[in-house]
Amino acid sequence: RRNDDDLGVLQTRLQEFHTKTEPLASFYTKMSVLRRIDGNRDREAVFGDISRLIEGKNAK
Repeated sequence: RRNDDDLGVLQTRLQEFHTKTEPLASFYTKMSVLRRIDGNRDREAVFGDISRLIEGKNAK
């Protein structure tokens, strides 16, 4: 367990996500420029998708 694994830290991170990250994601989604990659897959698959996006090809 990490030192910052506690309820207060989690609440702060979630609050920052909702106030900072969500509005940006929504904005870029509306602009049709946000690309989402499933980071819960193996490292090679995630890297492949990121590489294809950088090279201008569609990710899976």
